[in-house]
Amino acid sequence: MIRQDEPPDDVFVLESGRLRVETVTPEGTRMRLRTLRPGVMVGELAMYSGTPRTADVVAETPSVVLKLSKTAIERMETDDPELAAALHRWLATTIAGRLGESLLAFDALFD
Repeated sequence: MIRQDEPPDDVFVLESGRLRVETVTPEGTRMRLRTLRPGVMVGELAMYSGTPRTADVVAETPSVVLKLSKTAIERMETDDPELAAALHRWLATTIAGRLGESLLAFDALFD
């Protein structure tokens, strides 16, 4: 669904199924980073930062994934600013939650 190093043009919402996030280490080893369940957004960090995708996202089971393009978001900002603001708040909350989880996991490694 998403390939590492691709341009960040879309965000995705997993409606049903299960996705696996994985990366390839510099040594060439494929490593699972996390499993995603319905209701999760994918790709928002790369879209906001404008940097290439940092991992692969692969469907583990038959899945329904909704795609929201950067162009559609820009159009929403013009046509329906309130809806766009709500979307951006949801994206910011998602990013903040993931950052918090990552920091806890990082701290646990050094305890």
